[in-house]
Amino acid sequence: MKLDYLIDTNIFISLFNQELTQPIPNGKIGYSVITAIEILSFKGLSLQEENLIHSTLKTLTEVSLDATIAEKKRFNYGENIA
Repeated sequence: MKLDYLIDTNIFISLFNQELTQPIPNGKIGYSVITAIEILSFKGLSLQEENLIHSTLKTLTEVSLDATIAEKKRFNYGENIA
């Protein structure tokens, strides 16, 4: 699987709070399963917010973790991972 960008938890938080300082770039975008756990685990998350998160994640590629991925450097917003 080739992704152009891997979006982390902080970017999703900014996205859902409408606080992004740059648009999310075009391309094949993924997120890690850890990111999904983190953003769905916020205390006080409403059903509407949870549904928005799920619908957003469905449009992206979920990346499972394995030893190879765990050893790669942490990617920041906007860095190409390919």
